[in-house]
Amino acid sequence: IALGATPNTGVAGTNAGIYMDGTGDFLIFGDTNNYFRFDVSDKLDIKAETFGLRTSNLIISSSQNSGMISLGTSPNTSISGTGKGVYMDGTGDFLLYGSATNLFSFDATATAITVKSDTFSLTGTNLELSNTKFKLGTLADVNDIADSSTGFYVDSSGNVLIKAGTSANTGYIRATNTDVTIKTGEFVLGDATN
Repeated sequence: IALGATPNTGVAGTNAGIYMDGTGDFLIFGDTNNYFRFDVSDKLDIKAETFGLRTSNLIISSSQNSGMISLGTSPNTSISGTGKGVYMDGTGDFLLYGSATNLFSFDATATAITVKSDTFSLTGTNLELSNTKFKLGTLADVNDIADSSTGFYVDSSGNVLIKAGTSANTGYIRATNTDVTIKTGEFVLGDATN
């Protein structure tokens, strides 16, 4: 079946109109920038100057916000959305939204990154950041002074350890709820001439 001013004789046709045959090939052709071609032997090819797809939990749009993809039970249409899901657009905005207290957003226009979490953890080689502590280096806790561990440690109770010396029990400043300890081979307060 072929429809059009000059009907196409196959699925590879480039004349405006519709073509379909008994093998399953199907073509809707407007021009070289707007067509839908299903060649049963090898491909589905879609081209559109403007493309939009909308379902109850997915939006894909080439015309909104320089191109946009949104997923969720109620998809967001901008970075300021409050529906659970993922939103991203061609302006560089990105939103991963769980709730008002659990989200990650990058607002390209405001050049702002917002991270909110009820419980947060970030780990890497010699780095740990969570709701209860921050560690940079190889220190395990505020009492890690008896080995060659070095770095910076602080926890949510206010305990702090800064240790630069790789020798056990030296080269550190430690503050706990009961005391402050500075242990070093040399202590200078002020500059070297005072």
